[in-house]
Amino acid sequence: MKNSFLLSILILVSIFFFGTEINGNSFIGSSTITMNNSSMKPGPKVTLSITFGKRRLDCEEKGFCDISLDIGRAARPQNGMGQATAKIENNKLNITIIKSSLTADTDKLQFSNQEFVLDEDLVLGSDVCTKLGVRSYVLKAGKYPIVKVAEGYKIQF
Repeated sequence: MKNSFLLSILILVSIFFFGTEINGNSFIGSSTITMNNSSMKPGPKVTLSITFGKRRLDCEEKGFCDISLDIGRAARPQNGMGQATAKIENNKLNITIIKSSLTADTDKLQFSNQEFVLDEDLVLGSDVCTKLGVRSYVLKAGKYPIVKVAEGYKIQF
């Protein structure tokens, strides 16, 4: 009895840390994705509008407060806002924040460290998921490495 309990715990821990796929749903250590089909083809590139901050703090401080489809770039950067491109590759969401869309204050607050901190889970809206080619996607709370690229900052969830 005790051995089967320990084996169950070991299996659950393995699923959480190493990821697996069950009934077409991928469970990845950092994010949860439900694919529209079973293929592993990269999805389309989508342009997003980002509001930075914490939802529980009225979009203040670090993190993502909201991610939505970009309906047109602002004439100039606005504090706490930014644009990004996103694409699903290998069952992971790659978001590239466009540096030129950020104010100096937003850039410094959000990207001065080598990691992006998401303090709370963020469920992507159905319109964003549809454009990405997935049924659902949850960005899990955690720390994610920031990779500097020509356009700005790339984060993989």
